[in-house]
Amino acid sequence: MSNRKNIFQFLFSVYQTEAAARTYKQYRITKKPDEADPHVYFQIAGKNLTLHALPEEIMHSDILLGFSKADIAIITHLGTKTELEKKYAEKKQTLLARIVQQIFGKSGKTKFMVKLPEQDKLVEAVPEEVMTNKEALGMFESHEAAMIGYAAAENRMLEIRRQTGAAPTCKILQHDLLSNQITYLDEEREAKHTSSLKDIFYNKKLLSLFTKLDQQIISFAAGQEYQKSITSPHHYEYSIVNQSTNSFIFKNKAGEEREISFVEVAFNENLLMQFSPREQHIIRFVAGELHSKQLDPQQPTLKINKQTGDMIEYVDLEGNVTEARILDIAFNRNILEQFSLSDRELIAFAAGESHGKRTLHKPISLKMLAHSEGIIDYQDLEGNIFKASCLDVAVNKELLSQFSDDDRDVIRFTAGEMHQNRINPKKAIQLKLITYVGNSIAEYENESGERIKKPFIELAFEANLLDCFSQTDRDLIRFVAGELSKEKENLIRGKF
Repeated sequence: MSNRKNIFQFLFSVYQTEAAARTYKQYRITKKPDEADPHVYFQIAGKNLTLHALPEEIMHSDILLGFSKADIAIITHLGTKTELEKKYAEKKQTLLARIVQQIFGKSGKTKFMVKLPEQDKLVEAVPEEVMTNKEALGMFESHEAAMIGYAAAENRMLEIRRQTGAAPTCKILQHDLLSNQITYLDEEREAKHTSSLKDIFYNKKLLSLFTKLDQQIISFAAGQEYQKSITSPHHYEYSIVNQSTNSFIFKNKAGEEREISFVEVAFNENLLMQFSPREQHIIRFVAGELHSKQLDPQQPTLKINKQTGDMIEYVDLEGNVTEARILDIAFNRNILEQFSLSDRELIAFAAGESHGKRTLHKPISLKMLAHSEGIIDYQDLEGNIFKASCLDVAVNKELLSQFSDDDRDVIRFTAGEMHQNRINPKKAIQLKLITYVGNSIAEYENESGERIKKPFIELAFEANLLDCFSQTDRDLIRFVAGELSKEKENLIRGKF
């Protein structure tokens, strides 16, 4: 240490005494630090002498002024980086408090079991109390502090909903990930029900009866199912070939054709889901019109003659020809009901197209062809094909506005996933939860296809094993383990 001190004194004396050195820089870096050697090697100008020192030592010494601006920037960057790494390492070694378990109380509120520094026992922590104590909140790492803040907000919302009479009365008992069916318990009526994710998600009144965690699980899974439907346009089993007043002809992938009524398909959910979303909309619309016609049958008195742009020309029974805007007819129910079913369908579709063109800031001039791993291929009106990152397109509003609504949804969703992965990189998913029921055993599958059964509480406490599941599976495992812990706690309290 004394030798190094003498070196710095010598260098500073050279800097002070040599007047000629004022016209140029006295030192220059010859070698930067690496993994093997953290020192900076530098040479004295005009002398065959090379010295070395740590970047942070040079940064806090007066000899720093003897380097060029570029070398000063390098030394300052390296020195600051080293000091911050040491400071972070020291802070990490101070044994911060950490969350061991997340539990759900009888009222549905979230609590945490916390392990404090240098203590073996676990302490129960209420999120609202931790959030009001900045010193206590600072003992947790950033992601756990965020978890506590989120739980405090959820508890507050639960309390508000309870005060207004909107407390959750439904909870998930079983979620079959292969068929996307959910079995849930209606505690108010003490009845079990099984329904598809989509039906629960689109029923906002039913969805609001679940806890916030269950709502997130349902919304996430329904969103995944929707993304598959819009990004895989060629996986539908059936497609409409031709249609008449009460029925239509459809064919399967093998090319076999069959005729069936609109109403029969509309009430057969499994068959209806084999068509594309657009054809499902047509089937439901025509079936609804046929049902209305059965309730109030009437003969059409108007007939479409021709359509030009946003205008339509129609003729009545006496042969009088009238021209009007499609949107005006679509919003005039008295006139619309005088057309036949097929004409009404055409008017409704054309009115939707016309309204869509009005609401768009710019016409659709770009079309997404494919996307893979965050990169999309898209085509302009002239047929030119381009490649771009979803993140770049999502932040470029002018470019994004030239895509259709469906393409924009896909781009925004993919960009959000990419951004989330950058902030919080995901580990490779090695295990997949197959099913769970209202007992204490979970069944999951590894990469080789082997199915394994294990108690939920053990899974929730094995961090290394839990990290091999997807985020959705981890949430499910923690939720069920918390419910089991709550039931066990209630049983123990009942005995005493």
